[in-house]
Amino acid sequence: MRSLSRYSSKNYTYDIDVAACSDSLGEFAQSRLSGVWPDLSKYAAKIILLLIVVIFSLATVFIISPTNISAQIQQRGTATTASVNNASSIIINVPTEAVAGDLLLIVVSSKEGTSTGTVSSNLLTEVMSTELSCGNSAGLTSAPCSEQIIYSRVIQSGDPTSYTFDFNYFTQTGFEVDSRKAIAVAATYSGIDTASPINVFGKQKNTGINIVAPSISPNRDNTMLVGFFGHDSGNNIAEPASMISVGFIASGAGQDSARNAVRIAQEPWPTAGGTGTRTATGTNTTNAGQILAINPVPVANQPPSAPTLSTPADTATDVIVTPTFQLRSSDAENDYLRYRIEVCSVSDCSVIVRTIDQSTSQVGWSGQDAESGTAYVGSGTLANSTLASHTYQDPALSESTQYWWRAYAIDPGGSNTEGSISSIYSFTTVDPPPVNQPPAAPTLSTPADTAIDVSLQPTLQLRTTDSESNAVRYRIELCEDNSCLSVLRTIDQTLSQTGWSGQDALTGSAYVTSTTLGGSTLASHQYQEPLLEYSTQYWWRAYAIDPGGSNTESTVSSIFSFTTAAAPASGNTYIDGGANIQGGTRIGN
Repeated sequence: MRSLSRYSSKNYTYDIDVAACSDSLGEFAQSRLSGVWPDLSKYAAKIILLLIVVIFSLATVFIISPTNISAQIQQRGTATTASVNNASSIIINVPTEAVAGDLLLIVVSSKEGTSTGTVSSNLLTEVMSTELSCGNSAGLTSAPCSEQIIYSRVIQSGDPTSYTFDFNYFTQTGFEVDSRKAIAVAATYSGIDTASPINVFGKQKNTGINIVAPSISPNRDNTMLVGFFGHDSGNNIAEPASMISVGFIASGAGQDSARNAVRIAQEPWPTAGGTGTRTATGTNTTNAGQILAINPVPVANQPPSAPTLSTPADTATDVIVTPTFQLRSSDAENDYLRYRIEVCSVSDCSVIVRTIDQSTSQVGWSGQDAESGTAYVGSGTLANSTLASHTYQDPALSESTQYWWRAYAIDPGGSNTEGSISSIYSFTTVDPPPVNQPPAAPTLSTPADTAIDVSLQPTLQLRTTDSESNAVRYRIELCEDNSCLSVLRTIDQTLSQTGWSGQDALTGSAYVTSTTLGGSTLASHQYQEPLLEYSTQYWWRAYAIDPGGSNTESTVSSIFSFTTAAAPASGNTYIDGGANIQGGTRIGN
């Protein structure tokens, strides 16, 4: 008895006659090995045969076996075929491997009928049909027609194992009875969307050897394209180059040598969008290319990925107390996104300072570019998702404090479920600004301490320093005693600029200061009327204030003294009482 090993690939089947190989290889091995290793020669055929089978199997797996089968939608079992001549019906069996929930597809091609055939079961749904040809033969008064029809059914428990299709064949006298033919192919698929098994379909009638199915545009990823290519006058049909054959049948010739034939072929289609045409080749005649896309089992919408935090960066320092938080997330279905941020006072976020939920309030969020500016565009690629930004709202965070933050994303248009939590980032807020200090006590310059012969309208000059270099104004007190308990006049630059000169700050109303005395502007005030008294000692002191800084007066300066000039000598002679005026004395000019 001969042993046959069968290997199948695409539309081809390979048979290896193991016995024949064994006989030939055995004779070869014995002729070459018997003289060298007599005991080994009797095993040579089996060893070599085993190596050939292994090598051929590997070649089948890596070279011949189809690689473009969908990971989700799969053909279930082997397609069945049927063919009849000169009959009023055709029966096609459902593939025996089919189970409930599979999609059954049947293509039926009839030749020389007077009208479309009917299916005896109402369980099947007609997807589409194409009239192959319809025309009179010589001496006939009506038109015998050919048609290719596609049916579908999501198999249910208890469904029949076969389906019958009835035809109204052309019966006019003189017509060749054996011209009446019908063929059918049935295939089943698993991993389909049972609620909506067929995504989109299309058909095209052609003439010639090219059997073209039109381009279709599935609106879902990971569909399975199934093409139905048939003609009404020919034999073999070669499937399109990109497709794998599922099943083929051609009718018998009968008295009429013209045969109708049909081939089903499939191709996974990974992404939504236009497929382009698919072209099979057959006989130069009228033909039909029909194609449909099977929907895969719906994949449950997934929540967004854990957000990737951006700003403030992890362990950032000197962060303002109303920081801007920036982050983004990806979403496998490209759903729009909203975010929830938690700002925490401990590293594990077990103590939350504030929750910022975009689904509750849009305040502080910016850059929204989805859902009328209430959400962010999400993409399956992180870089293509919009960067979300939120500016922290009052009350502000505390200064010189470490905080931690994390975030979640939600896709309200998808799973409407928050994704997993992000990593936890930390940041430390800025130190509080130093308290602005008042200016230093002024340093008096003119009149110098204990100066004499000072004008009755003296110029008073002074300057000060300021640790923040704020602009300053001065207040001078002129006193009648050395402790300034009795203040004769107060000269306040914050109330009046009269008499002051050299102002070079705050639009000419104050003086520039520096942290060094020499870098500060010398302030000058010309004493105003009423004038001081002659030959009189006075004392003076001053304060400085920085309106642009602490706006607090400095401590008082040292107390300087000065004495005004004596009254000038007069040219008049004063006559006291009792003076003896002699003759010849002239009084006046």
